Amino acid sequence: DPRALDEIAHMPVIMTVIEVLPKERRQKEEKTNILGQCTVDLLPLVKGETSYKHTLVVNPVPGSPLEGIPPENARPEMDVTLAVNEPLLDDSQLKEGNLM
Repeated sequence: DPRALDEIAHMPVIMTVIEVLPKERRQKEEKTNILGQCTVDLLPLVKGETSYKHTLVVNPVPGSPLEGIPPENARPEMDVTLAVNEPLLDDSQLKEGNLM
Protein backbone atom coordinates (compact mmCIF):
# COMPACT_ATOMS: atom_id res chain seq x y z
CA ASP A 1 0.00 0.00 0.00
CA PRO A 2 1.66 3.28 -1.09
CA ARG A 3 0.11 5.31 1.76
CA ALA A 4 1.39 2.91 4.39
CA LEU A 5 4.91 3.06 2.92
CA ASP A 6 4.71 6.85 2.83
CA GLU A 7 3.80 6.90 6.52
CA ILE A 8 6.63 4.49 7.37
CA ALA A 9 9.09 6.64 5.43
CA HIS A 10 8.05 9.96 6.95
CA MET A 11 6.96 9.17 10.51
CA PRO A 12 9.55 7.97 13.00
CA VAL A 13 8.65 5.59 15.80
CA ILE A 14 8.85 7.21 19.23
CA MET A 15 10.13 4.91 21.96
CA THR A 16 9.53 5.77 25.61
CA VAL A 17 11.91 4.44 28.26
CA ILE A 18 10.10 3.63 31.51
CA GLU A 19 11.57 2.63 34.87
CA VAL A 20 9.42 0.25 36.91
CA LEU A 21 10.12 0.50 40.62
CA PRO A 22 9.41 -2.38 43.02
CA LYS A 23 6.07 -2.40 44.77
CA GLU A 24 6.17 -1.34 48.41
CA ARG A 25 4.17 -3.10 51.14
CA ARG A 26 1.06 -0.94 51.05
CA GLN A 27 1.01 -0.15 47.35
CA LYS A 28 -1.39 -1.92 45.03
CA GLU A 29 0.72 -1.34 41.90
CA GLU A 30 4.33 -0.74 40.99
CA LYS A 31 5.42 2.86 40.61
CA THR A 32 6.70 3.85 37.17
CA ASN A 33 8.84 6.77 36.00
CA ILE A 34 9.10 7.91 32.40
CA LEU A 35 12.82 8.51 31.93
CA GLY A 36 13.04 9.67 28.35
CA GLN A 37 12.26 9.15 24.70
CA CYS A 38 14.07 8.48 21.45
CA THR A 39 13.03 8.19 17.82
CA VAL A 40 13.66 5.37 15.38
CA ASP A 41 13.81 6.13 11.67
CA LEU A 42 12.15 3.41 9.57
CA LEU A 43 13.33 4.77 6.21
CA PRO A 44 16.11 2.14 5.83
CA LEU A 45 13.41 -0.55 5.80
CA VAL A 46 11.58 1.24 2.99
CA LYS A 47 14.86 1.57 1.08
CA GLY A 48 15.25 -2.21 1.00
CA GLU A 49 17.22 -3.12 4.12
CA THR A 50 15.90 -6.11 6.05
CA SER A 51 17.86 -5.54 9.25
CA TYR A 52 19.81 -2.70 10.80
CA LYS A 53 21.04 -1.57 14.19
CA HIS A 54 20.98 1.92 15.70
CA THR A 55 22.38 3.37 18.89
CA LEU A 56 19.92 6.03 19.98
CA VAL A 57 20.31 8.79 22.55
CA VAL A 58 17.56 8.78 25.17
CA ASN A 59 16.33 12.36 25.54
CA PRO A 60 14.97 13.15 29.01
CA VAL A 61 11.34 14.18 29.37
CA PRO A 62 10.33 17.01 31.75
CA GLY A 63 10.52 15.85 35.36
CA SER A 64 12.71 12.86 34.55
CA PRO A 65 15.69 11.99 36.75
CA LEU A 66 17.75 12.12 33.54
CA GLU A 67 17.22 15.89 33.36
CA GLY A 68 19.80 16.35 36.11
CA ILE A 69 22.65 14.83 34.09
CA PRO A 70 25.18 17.60 33.38
CA PRO A 71 25.65 18.36 29.66
CA GLU A 72 29.33 17.39 29.78
CA ASN A 73 28.42 13.82 30.82
CA ALA A 74 27.48 11.18 28.30
CA ARG A 75 23.77 10.83 27.62
CA PRO A 76 22.03 7.49 28.12
CA GLU A 77 21.86 5.41 24.97
CA MET A 78 19.80 2.48 23.80
CA ASP A 79 20.77 -0.08 21.13
CA VAL A 80 17.88 -0.97 18.83
CA THR A 81 17.85 -3.64 16.13
CA LEU A 82 15.04 -3.65 13.57
CA ALA A 83 14.38 -6.55 11.24
CA VAL A 84 11.77 -7.68 8.74
CA ASN A 85 11.45 -11.12 7.17
CA GLU A 86 11.59 -9.77 3.62
CA PRO A 87 12.17 -6.38 1.97
CA LEU A 88 9.15 -4.07 2.03
CA LEU A 89 9.72 -3.25 -1.67
CA ASP A 90 11.21 -5.37 -4.43
CA ASP A 91 14.00 -4.07 -6.73
CA SER A 92 11.61 -2.88 -9.45
CA GLN A 93 9.51 -0.94 -6.96
CA LEU A 94 12.64 0.68 -5.50
CA LYS A 95 13.79 1.74 -8.99
CA GLU A 96 10.37 3.17 -9.85
CA GLY A 97 10.05 4.96 -6.51
CA ASN A 98 11.08 8.43 -5.51
CA LEU A 99 12.80 7.92 -2.14
CA MET A 100 15.68 10.10 -1.11
